[in-house]
Amino acid sequence: MRVAGGASNLGARHAEALVDDQGDGIRVDGFIETGPSAARLELRTALEELGSAGATGVDAVALLVEQGARERTLGAGFTQNLVLNRSELGEPLFFGLDDLGGHVCSPYKREEVFRSIKLRRMPECSVVHKQWGELTTNELYSLIKLRTDVFLVEQKVDEEELDNRDQSAEHFFIADATGTAAYLRVLFDESPEHLDAHRVIGRVVVRPDRRGEGLAQVLLNRVLSLYSGEAMMLHAQEYVAPLYAKAGFEAFGEPYDEAGIAHISMYRAASDDR
Repeated sequence: MRVAGGASNLGARHAEALVDDQGDGIRVDGFIETGPSAARLELRTALEELGSAGATGVDAVALLVEQGARERTLGAGFTQNLVLNRSELGEPLFFGLDDLGGHVCSPYKREEVFRSIKLRRMPECSVVHKQWGELTTNELYSLIKLRTDVFLVEQKVDEEELDNRDQSAEHFFIADATGTAAYLRVLFDESPEHLDAHRVIGRVVVRPDRRGEGLAQVLLNRVLSLYSGEAMMLHAQEYVAPLYAKAGFEAFGEPYDEAGIAHISMYRAASDDR
């Protein structure tokens, strides 16, 4: 018996039969003759989508979400609207975290202030710095009114408030919708009263309804930052001397009485941070 000729083994899963070698299928009466099975994958050119599809409404209807006023879990809402439709927290720049006692404009570190935390609207506490000639009529009236209301009416100071030094002073204040909330002035003495302190801080005052927010400290920090390279002094009412001590002022001389109020003179050397 002779050796059998070469044959193709297609691994068919059916009864064995003779299968001839075949390349491409050929048409017979309009149909393709059966050939080996293969994965069908067609490649052709197409446009590529380079961006996400826009919003499309599908049977869109109005959505109404009612939220009762009583304490409860919040329901659904639109993300593009202000939080709680302007009834609570709004734009981040106009709100902040604050402790229950106030200190909204406190200059102290966050961990020293935020003990019992809640969300509340941030009152205005930006510092305005102007020369006498730059003050508007309304600003001038408001800051003079604050000084006279506190020094003359509240504290019963019987000395002259308008001492003809305001015209050459620099004025620092914080204003709100009511008027001037806090104020101080800085004088320049050609001949220093103590050592090399040509700059003298004075007339530090805070409106009663804004006390306890750290506004005086905010003003003081602004002045010390502006004149960090210069020595400064002030005449402090004794009960607020600790405030200035924290800012680097040291008492000198003996306490004295001025307009019936105990005072102490304080000095702060020039800072190396210039």
